[in-house]
Amino acid sequence: GVAPRAHLISYKACEGGEVGCPSSWTLAALNQAVGDGVEVINYSIGGSNRNPWTDSVALAMRDARSAGIVVVVAAGNRGPDVGTVTSPSDAPWVLAVANASHGRRFINRLRLSGGDSPPPGGGVLLGDGLTGGVGPVPIVRDPAAPLCSQGEGDQTLPPTGASNPWPSGRWRGEIVVCDRGIHARVAKSNNVRLSDGGGMVLLNRAVEGESTIADAHSLPSTHLGFQVGQQLLQWMGSGGGHSARLDGVAVEVDPGSADILNVSSGRGPSSAVPSVLKPDLAAPGTDIQSAAHQGSGEATLSGTSMAAPQVAGAAALLRSAHPGWRADQIISAISGTARPSIRREDRSSVATSVEQGAGMLDVSRAIRAALAFPVDPVQFHAGLAAATAINLPSLVFDACSPDCASLTRSVADLAGGGQWAVEVQTPPGVTLTVDTPQFNLAAGARRNLLFSARVDDPGLYGRWLDAAVLLRRLTPDGRPDLRLPVRLLAPVVGLSGGLSRTVSPDRGAFDTVLPGINLPMPSARFAGTALVAPVAHRYTLDPDPTPLSRFDNLSEGVGWHTITVPAPASGRATRYRIEIELQTPSG
Repeated sequence: GVAPRAHLISYKACEGGEVGCPSSWTLAALNQAVGDGVEVINYSIGGSNRNPWTDSVALAMRDARSAGIVVVVAAGNRGPDVGTVTSPSDAPWVLAVANASHGRRFINRLRLSGGDSPPPGGGVLLGDGLTGGVGPVPIVRDPAAPLCSQGEGDQTLPPTGASNPWPSGRWRGEIVVCDRGIHARVAKSNNVRLSDGGGMVLLNRAVEGESTIADAHSLPSTHLGFQVGQQLLQWMGSGGGHSARLDGVAVEVDPGSADILNVSSGRGPSSAVPSVLKPDLAAPGTDIQSAAHQGSGEATLSGTSMAAPQVAGAAALLRSAHPGWRADQIISAISGTARPSIRREDRSSVATSVEQGAGMLDVSRAIRAALAFPVDPVQFHAGLAAATAINLPSLVFDACSPDCASLTRSVADLAGGGQWAVEVQTPPGVTLTVDTPQFNLAAGARRNLLFSARVDDPGLYGRWLDAAVLLRRLTPDGRPDLRLPVRLLAPVVGLSGGLSRTVSPDRGAFDTVLPGINLPMPSARFAGTALVAPVAHRYTLDPDPTPLSRFDNLSEGVGWHTITVPAPASGRATRYRIEIELQTPSG
């Protein structure tokens, strides 16, 4: 629907079941697309990180880019940890797309009553679910099966009931509260239905945060975030007679729900290409109404596979509006005009550049872009060692000590000339400069900008830092500014591994030489802690009946222990290392 007049060609390169998407099939599809003369390729497939200069699929995409094709790839759904962006989206010649929310919600309100304390939210909780309503009926939870699922079944769609922990007739029309995790969300509601439940409330765990999805469940259901879910459980644990009603889906516009990063969206950096900023940008990919080959023919889907086509459609629109633009110009316009407005799942903290890339896609700005970052295809052949030098609309300084190697970016006019100013945004302790703070470009002209950076604060060594370059359009013609995300790292080098020494009990000491350390320490001080005896816990474990599902059952074959990590008395950010030594009874 982004480019409704575009001509579509679909290539069958995947098969259901265990076949998946063989690389020989996807490679053939990519080559065929180039031969057919397409102008944009959407690739919503990903896998483990591979070197794009040796991977056959990534190289086929490089050939497509050389042929003038914009290649858009889903960043993967392995979040929320860093380094979860997948290949081939980490190739520098493609656009990798993260998944964020739009402002339209499919709300299924949960209305609460009963108990001996006031229900949370004033008795009305806003969840997401593309279903009808039910109730009022009792709202319950099975403490023996909080996931509403078990075992190895229902890892793929459609759900079969193979994960159902209950027999038929376990419920009598109640609304059942289920934890998210392990099995498919719609499998949990299906299990409730098969066991004669009347509805489901799906609760996020802490790891999923506040990211909710409006699925087309098989019975009335709604999906709540972690915080309100915990409030619901607390209320249900007090008193009796708890009941609830689901209103049924209502489509509403909620600006506060827009631009929220989905918890599953793949994050950078890529382990194969850490010197290229990925993902490139984000687009709406949560609760996308889509065509389906099953059921009613419609489905609400979520994932970076839904976000990538939004960007592919935007590229098609730009190609139509500017037939003379090359692939690098379209990519520059899309990335450079993105809005850095993406928030994390807590809905307050701003996402980093390895989470949102340049930010949220904004087609209305991209179509009016006035600058581009031209890339000679030869640059893509230089290999991993020269990746930071590719003329991409981003900057990665990955070896500062404390000065970073300078990087050059070439900019070219797209709008008949104009005047520009270059501004930088940096965190405290970082310096970023440009050799040309202001410049003029004639129509079609280009010029180079030299960027230098330095990590001044030794306390920032060893961690990735975010900054930005703003290209302000001074010509008063209404065209947008451009923004380049910047990533910096001052790695600590010269440190040895862990050291173990035996010293005398009375103020024993030893000296260690660190000859190659690059971290400036003019007045270094080292804090220590008192020695404590190790804490031992003995477990007698039977075999785990489901070893591949680590969290489905914490009583059979599993031993666990809660560790309390104290807040540092100094109030400063502190790193902890927890060491666990496992021994069999024989030692």
